[in-house]
Amino acid sequence: MKIERIDPEENLSELVELAKVEYGDAEIANPDYLRWQYLDNPAGKAIVVVARSQKDELAGQYVVIPTEFRIHGELQKGSVSLNTLTHPDYRGQGLFTKMANETYAVCEREGLHLTLGFPNKNSYPGFVRKLQFRHIGNAAVMFRPLGIFSLAGSLPAMNKAAKYAPSDMDGAPVANFFLHSGALDISPLDFQDEWAAYDELVNTVELPRYTVHKSAAFCSWRFQKVPTRRYQSFQARDRDGMKAACVIRQRKVKGIECIFFVDFIMDGGPDGIAAGKSLLKAVLQRYRKSGVALAGMMVNRSTDLHRLARSAWFREMPSQLLPHDAPVIVRRNGTAISESIFDVADWALSFGDYDVF
Repeated sequence: MKIERIDPEENLSELVELAKVEYGDAEIANPDYLRWQYLDNPAGKAIVVVARSQKDELAGQYVVIPTEFRIHGELQKGSVSLNTLTHPDYRGQGLFTKMANETYAVCEREGLHLTLGFPNKNSYPGFVRKLQFRHIGNAAVMFRPLGIFSLAGSLPAMNKAAKYAPSDMDGAPVANFFLHSGALDISPLDFQDEWAAYDELVNTVELPRYTVHKSAAFCSWRFQKVPTRRYQSFQARDRDGMKAACVIRQRKVKGIECIFFVDFIMDGGPDGIAAGKSLLKAVLQRYRKSGVALAGMMVNRSTDLHRLARSAWFREMPSQLLPHDAPVIVRRNGTAISESIFDVADWALSFGDYDVF
């Protein structure tokens, strides 16, 4: 068995076919989606290491995508682990570990100092026991009901419904959504058109020690250019500029119409927190009126955003009621990053860091 790094652009069709074996026609096997994820990322092409059999077949893949992190206020290169799989015919041969070790040797050589991951329950043991990842904690996943009657009407069908499904209302336009609230204007946000104002907000917000750096270029790629999903973005501005922004993904979970705040950012000063509160209230009202039953958010405890979410009646969901666990795992590639990386309290995390959302 040969373990080698391949160019995802030159080998995209092979990677699509391998994904189809495991996932059928799911998003991860869609060539447009993989081209977006592996090739169009503004931080660089995916690092893809494969196992190739003597028959020249792909027996497995290990993938990380380059990602910019803000670490102690400075930008550093890192990566996010995703799309790991082994062909059913070649399982039990230790390929997962061999491919991963080669991947992280590449990461260390190329200066990708850390890797962030959100494994499912099947891959979690391998990451933690064999690949030097540490489970730093579970993300705080919070929900609040928006429509009691809509929620109650969905409950009888929950047991038979798919874990995730497209929203029945996902096509609702936002282009005409404008709201004037005191000194604030709340409106849709286009990351390409308003990149300068958004980057100014991102670069002035005080965040915990570690976070994915979500620049306007990143958000444009991640939320606007993805070919298989629909996100909706909003902003709150006053006369001095953008004070808060958020990104929404609408989908059904166990038959319940939900919105997820996949990203939420606000200036940490009093005006920014007030803007965040107004933005959150306006967005919740908009989706409640359209029939959405439940809103969700992933956010660190002991932060301004966590306190804001609690003030808006978001509460942490017991893990047994979640569609799946939300463990956060981190790996150091070399020693350039300090041990504090393994303290979840030092991270700013959101659904937007997690490729499933």
